[in-house]
Amino acid sequence: MNKPYRYNKKAANPNIVYGRDLTIGYATLKHDIQRGISGWALPGRRFTASSEEAERIALAIHNMIASRGGLPRDWMSNKRGDAA
Repeated sequence: MNKPYRYNKKAANPNIVYGRDLTIGYATLKHDIQRGISGWALPGRRFTASSEEAERIALAIHNMIASRGGLPRDWMSNKRGDAA
């Protein structure tokens, strides 16, 4: 059985949490369930169930990253601790 790729935003099964993450450009807001309410985790330990607010914040995060030149080419290897 093939597991869906973690960053597949169009996962076939709607019950897979990874398919509910919201990605706009460089920004990804992780899907979360708090107190039985489905929504997205926001910066600053905030939470929203509003898709409009989540999209607006993800766009703002993307614009902030893009205005500073984007992500470095090796950001994933640095994140994993491969580069010292």
